Amino acid sequence: MTPRVGRGGLEYRDVARLAREHGLISPQIADQFVRIAGFRNRLTHHCDAVTPEELFAVIQQHLGDIDELADHFEAVAAGLAAAGDPPSAEQLLPE
Repeated sequence: MTPRVGRGGLEYRDVARLAREHGLISPQIADQFVRIAGFRNRLTHHCDAVTPEELFAVIQQHLGDIDELADHFEAVAAGLAAAGDPPSAEQLLPE
């Protein structure tokens, strides 16, 4: 979606910030999203620095946060779809 609206360099942390700014998620959910996005970035770009013990601890301690985020995003998407006239990508991702 982001390359189509000229935002191909958008990072996961930016998505959390923009979603919070547009009232799609609360500051608490945005903070969780940013932390999870940061760990995702470490796994993707610095996987050799993540030990199996750290990965296990994160999964064990934060799997509920990931489930909570997924449930929240599902509810937000359903609400936008039910509104009948959801905002366009251009409205959500201003330049």
